[in-house]
Order: sequence, then C-alpha cells, then structure tokens
Amino acid sequence: SKDIEVHLLDFDGNLYNKAMEVEFLEYIREERCFPDSETLRQQINNDIKKIKEIFKKVNNPIELN
Repeated sequence: SKDIEVHLLDFDGNLYNKAMEVEFLEYIREERCFPDSETLRQQINNDIKKIKEIFKKVNNPIELN
C-alpha cells in the first residue's frame, strides 16, 4: 500500500497514526512543482475553491427528470 497526503478542510484535531477511509469524488489537477511558496499558496487556494464546489454538488445534487 502507498501513503497519501489528505487535507481535511475545516477540521481541527489530531489524526496522526489513525486509519481512515478516503473516497475520491473528482480529479482536481495533475501533480506539479511550483517555482515558489506564493505560487503554491495561490494554487492551494484555487484547489480549495474547486473542492468546495464539488462538495456542494455532492451534498445538494441536482436531480434531472
């Protein structure tokens, strides 16, 4: 098995060495290197915005009839 890094939004606690199940909902972006910490910070903020939109769709799905 491989380790992955998971960022939990709006969570305050300690989960080190705890087992958890992770479900992938949607592909966000490819892995890449960033030239500096500010560019990385901006990308993380963009990723968080995308993730929150995905959660909105999952928690409030639009039913098509």
